[in-house]
Amino acid sequence: MKRLAPLFCVIAFSAPVFAAQNDTLITFSTKGPDTYADGTQVLDGESYALVWVKNGASFAGFLADGSVADSDNSASVITVPYAKDGHCPPICFQVSAGKYEGGSFAIYLLDTRVADGDGGYVVGGRGKAINGCGEVASNFASSAAPASTSAGSIAVTNVSDLPADMPKPVIKDIKMVDGYVHITVSSTVPYLKYNVLGGDTPADVDVEADSAPKSGEAAEDIIFIAPADGDSGFFRVQGKGQLD
Repeated sequence: MKRLAPLFCVIAFSAPVFAAQNDTLITFSTKGPDTYADGTQVLDGESYALVWVKNGASFAGFLADGSVADSDNSASVITVPYAKDGHCPPICFQVSAGKYEGGSFAIYLLDTRVADGDGGYVVGGRGKAINGCGEVASNFASSAAPASTSAGSIAVTNVSDLPADMPKPVIKDIKMVDGYVHITVSSTVPYLKYNVLGGDTPADVDVEADSAPKSGEAAEDIIFIAPADGDSGFFRVQGKGQLD
């Protein structure tokens, strides 16, 4: 009995659901193993992105917050979290006719790993945190002619830069609870992981107060809990890239 490979059909900006005559249809897959820049295999649920690039331009990659680095010449169309067993199964992208003109489409493997709070990583920063990307295929024309490609092993090769307008984290509350210091931090972002450094004087605040960094949360505070080593101390917040 023949086994049929699954085909995910992802419809971008489509109304109605069925393909119009001039919609762009792009089908792709990877054989794998697809890898991150550190050589490890991509996690299940990792993402692939369809991007549009203006004619005559090159794709400049993504910023760490998920936006494209060169918004004048490129756009992120849609991102899908379908990596499984180190590769991407067949996916069909459908883009409505006339939505993107004067350019071509490309497909990129993303690294959306974020700190899980226990010293490891999980995927899930899709659209909020992108550590880097690697090209799967490019130069798909904006036309009604269906295009299909199957790539081999793809690796993340382009590291994302941090946005220029990052907010600065703020310690908004410190309190003692049963011998532990509870430190509430606001103004964090999902594409960075944070820890609180402590010390006995303002000049030596250099010891991590919590054992595991936490990913930022744009819409809410994050709380660090550390043993109280004395009756007083000084603290500051440190933010790093998710993979640093």
